[in-house]
Amino acid sequence: MVVYRLVGAMATLALTSYALLAYAMLLALGSTLTLPGLAGFVLAIGMAIDANVLVFERAREEYAEYPSAGLRRAPAVGFNKAWSAIIDSNVTTLLAAALLFILGSGPIKGFGVTLSIGVIASMVSALIIARVLSEMSVSTKAVESRPAISGPGNIGKVREWLDRSDFDIMGKRRMWLGISGAALVLAVTGIVTQGLNLGVEFTGGRQLDYSVSKDVTVDDARAAIADAGFPEAVVRGADTADFTVRTSEISNDEEQQIEDALSAIGGDVEKIDDQTIGASLGRELRDKALIAFGIALLAQLLYLAIRFKWTFGVSAVVAMAHDVVLVVGLFASAGEADRRHLPGGRDDHHRSVRQRHGGRLRPHP
Repeated sequence: MVVYRLVGAMATLALTSYALLAYAMLLALGSTLTLPGLAGFVLAIGMAIDANVLVFERAREEYAEYPSAGLRRAPAVGFNKAWSAIIDSNVTTLLAAALLFILGSGPIKGFGVTLSIGVIASMVSALIIARVLSEMSVSTKAVESRPAISGPGNIGKVREWLDRSDFDIMGKRRMWLGISGAALVLAVTGIVTQGLNLGVEFTGGRQLDYSVSKDVTVDDARAAIADAGFPEAVVRGADTADFTVRTSEISNDEEQQIEDALSAIGGDVEKIDDQTIGASLGRELRDKALIAFGIALLAQLLYLAIRFKWTFGVSAVVAMAHDVVLVVGLFASAGEADRRHLPGGRDDHHRSVRQRHGGRLRPHP
């Protein structure tokens, strides 16, 4: 709304229709909304906003080039000119989402379903509802007499600054490629030397759901469980009385220690659920996710090669794989730092494990 003013406000209003459409489609399919599924919806919201940005920038260019044609024409041309680009970006995302649904399992499959629903709803929101609202809003005489408030009537300070600066990005391509190569080396080194701090969905372990009688914050519950000798346990809370604890494989006696720790600060404790997650299930999730990722890259490469040129497709897919490696490398480094700074530290945790097992250090994932 700050950058695109009136048409930006109309696009924001259109996003409410996206939420209704996506939720209605989810109910129609009878799907269950999970946390990974919610992430798919959030990603689709970003894609809907991205589509509007493409349209509005194209509308600004059109009005700047043909101001005498009037303000009404600019948004219409912007939508028409940006249509193919928006369709291409959404089709490639739908390819990946469909493959995640077909080849994935568990939460990965749920992510694929909600991402597909979200992408379809976002296209309807961005290309139909936002278009109707935007074209109606700039068609009034009050807006036509004040084009600056419309959004397309002003090229924007960022675009003006970029035009004045005239960045020669390709002239320094060797420097950028060097920086990228160095970042890749660091990322791969972090993955190989430090590994990934995987959750119990992948490594196997135990998930426990508790309800306490007193109001307790998540931070207090996390500290109590860490003091009880489980600093690596992941503790989450929906409110001040219900908590989910995820740990590696533990015995029933160790589970009782966690329950006692919560009882000390939360009063009466009721165990709502107790699930053991096998490591074989985690390996299946991981392997299917990697297979889906690889096939999705190939499918997107094929689409881009047919739609544009094979060199463009290869460049785009290689760049995307490059980004994934960088993110995973950063995650590996951050995960290692997180393990070093856990409450009590590794040494304290190992000592507590020794104490619980008669001085013998039990292998800990």
